[in-house]
Amino acid sequence: MTWTLPNPPRVEDCFQADGDSERELLEDVEMELLAWSAKIAAETGAINPAAAEGWPSANRDLERVLAAQGCMFP
Repeated sequence: MTWTLPNPPRVEDCFQADGDSERELLEDVEMELLAWSAKIAAETGAINPAAAEGWPSANRDLERVLAAQGCMFP
C-alpha cells in the first residue's frame, strides 16, 4: 500500500476563488510550511532543507498559477 498526495480538482474560475476549495487549502498549507521552515532555520541557524539548493526555480510556481487560470502546458 502506498500513499500519494491528494490531487483535488482545480478551481474552475480562479477569479471567483474564495479559499474554500481543497486545492486552495493544500496550496496555502504548502506555503505556510515553507515559510515556517525558513523562519525556524533563520532563528536556530539550522539548515533549511527546503532551501538546500539555493534559490528555488520559480517555474513550478508560475506553472501552478497559470494552470489555475486555465493555461495548459505541453
